[in-house]
Amino acid sequence: IADDDIVWMPTAKMAEIDGLGRALRARGARPFVAACFHHAVPPDAALDPGTVAGLLARLGLRALDRAVAPRAPLVTATTAGLAGRLAPILGRAVPVLSLPHWYDPLPGEDATPPPLPPGAGPLVGLLGRPRPDKGLRAVPAILAAIRAAVPTARIVAQDYDRRYGVVPAYEAARAAGLVHSLAWPLPDAAFIGLVRALDLVLLPYQAHAFVDRVSGPFCFAAALGRPVAVTAGTWMAGEIAAGRAAGVAFPSLEPGPVAHAVARAVAELPVHAARAAALAPPWRRNDGARLLRELLERAAAAA
Repeated sequence: IADDDIVWMPTAKMAEIDGLGRALRARGARPFVAACFHHAVPPDAALDPGTVAGLLARLGLRALDRAVAPRAPLVTATTAGLAGRLAPILGRAVPVLSLPHWYDPLPGEDATPPPLPPGAGPLVGLLGRPRPDKGLRAVPAILAAIRAAVPTARIVAQDYDRRYGVVPAYEAARAAGLVHSLAWPLPDAAFIGLVRALDLVLLPYQAHAFVDRVSGPFCFAAALGRPVAVTAGTWMAGEIAAGRAAGVAFPSLEPGPVAHAVARAVAELPVHAARAAALAPPWRRNDGARLLRELLERAAAAA
């Protein structure tokens, strides 16, 4: 690593920042460092100034400051809420920069989606890596309630590729005939094609885990003009409430409210789809290329 290099940490964690600072001091290199927080700590974690955890966070960043001085590292967050929570913890201003996504296939890439269930009913998708904070435990009951409320719905969900294992919740839903499973991960272009094919993206996430955390599938849905159904109290629901994205919110992960929200969204699908298409351009402009340009401009200014 040389002084004119750029070290970019797109999903930085406190321990990684501390380790990077130590490694750079040992090497005597002073590159431009951009540490971008996608999710730092649980929203209910005690990291206020004066706590041990808060002190350790500031010490780790201080070690990086010393390693790259006189240039200060760029520390950013992907949402305003996360930036506001990190600023007093780290004792500095934290600007907001988006999570890097690319919403168009590369030239020559095949954007054909994976095989989808036949029929003409609305296509509802659960996207991205299956994780507990994405409401996995509630998935079978939620999908059963949606099937009862919208019998024509075709529901697809990304499950782990067999090389990685399976998710029991999706196994149960698949065995009950509630969902058509698709592999996770998919090639980038195929994932873009999948989002384009959907009528509604379902994000039954745990609200406390996404208060100020970006959802990648949500961003793809917004950028590609697809409405969403999300849990109230999440960053995603806030984007809908602020008029920057289209869709509906449900108050909890109880199957009834989720199914009711999905049924309402399906009944009003033409309106939501038109609104989602109208709101897509700003999301598409705010892609990974724009983020990289901004990082390069900041690195040049700090040289």
